[in-house]
Amino acid sequence: MTRQSGMHSVRAALIAPPGLSDEALAEDLHRRLATAGVDVARRATCDDLDGINPSFVMLMSPQHARLTRFPTYGVLRGEPEDYLWSTRLVRNVLTWDSCLTETPRLGQWVGDLCFGIRKAGVVPLDLGADGDTILRWHADNLVRKGYLPDPDERPDDVPSVGIVVRTGGARPMHLLRRALRSLEAQHWPNLEVVFVCFRPFPELPAIAAEFPSLRWQIVDDFGRRRSSALRAGVAAMRTDLFGMLDDDDEMFPHHIRTLVNALRRRNRLSLPAEVGMVHTGTVMVSETEPLTESEIWEDDASPDLRERRVIEHFQWFRPERMARHCNIFMSNSFLARTDLVDAEMLSDPAIHTGEDMDFQFLLVQKTGVAFTAEVTAIHHFHGHGHSNYQDVDGTFSDTLRIGDRMCARLLPDQRPFFARRFIFPRRRDPFRIS
Repeated sequence: MTRQSGMHSVRAALIAPPGLSDEALAEDLHRRLATAGVDVARRATCDDLDGINPSFVMLMSPQHARLTRFPTYGVLRGEPEDYLWSTRLVRNVLTWDSCLTETPRLGQWVGDLCFGIRKAGVVPLDLGADGDTILRWHADNLVRKGYLPDPDERPDDVPSVGIVVRTGGARPMHLLRRALRSLEAQHWPNLEVVFVCFRPFPELPAIAAEFPSLRWQIVDDFGRRRSSALRAGVAAMRTDLFGMLDDDDEMFPHHIRTLVNALRRRNRLSLPAEVGMVHTGTVMVSETEPLTESEIWEDDASPDLRERRVIEHFQWFRPERMARHCNIFMSNSFLARTDLVDAEMLSDPAIHTGEDMDFQFLLVQKTGVAFTAEVTAIHHFHGHGHSNYQDVDGTFSDTLRIGDRMCARLLPDQRPFFARRFIFPRRRDPFRIS
């Protein structure tokens, strides 16, 4: 039995949904991994994996999407035709880091899909591989997928990245520490955090000092709207690229490398417009109750698994969907070139709800936008009464204002006064925009 450097005390989580049709395969895979010295935990859902802290997750069915921060692989059996009729199953396969496939034809199909959407680093492995081969494959995937830096990576060769974190100490401190741990886990050599305090937060310097690998600065923007705090953070950026992270959300360990690599890859290709912004998919995690999939993914092939985690966004950028306030990506799921920011973008519209979407609307007008076809971030939902976006009572005017500001910009053939009809069309409205 061989051992790979850095692969000691390997723990795997095997996720098998209730009623799995091939229990024998799960048992066989469990045995092969255990023979290679892997501590294997069997679970039915992904909800409790943080307590297990596995080195990687193995999904035994394409009914499961990638839903956690851990490297995630899936198992595919049969033929491509068994999956093509379900958009949710295909999406689930695309969210995985890679997969074990039963036949060369399945591996070729996955490879072709990933090639077509420019999803990098996916190298399927034969389902019959022994445990040691799976461990070596996993070790290679950690670099291929960006969980670890390439051994040849030099700090001077990678762009600097800044992340805006708006905070004020209103939420429990462990949530901010969780967000900062996710930034520290990026292992990005040129990373700076710009904290924007929208109220006095004297404990913040001590909390930030708990993460010595992070470089940070603090900007005060007391008593103003969330749109002002966002712009104060962006204005303080001195990095090549920038992104955002709410103080209760998370990024997966390969988030920044995934986005930077996608940005570089797109700009080496011949595209209609230079890509200056790139976004990734996100998972929503409920702190209180199971979630259901968005209606756009509903089909008979994949019943809801009733977990507290679901894929929230996994879509290619489409201006018409953004104009209808159908979010294409969350605030913590993108990076953009800092030199795209101009005076117009820094002018504060005094918006409290949806202010990040308003800012993204401005960004997408200035550059090409690319999607990584990966899932690399988490949006935590703490229940109704604790969400700026979903608890819209009293802030509905912000939603209408964003529509008035942006509808005609995203869809230049429409006149500005159509914006409210476009977002909230009425039946038999002669001005309805399909």
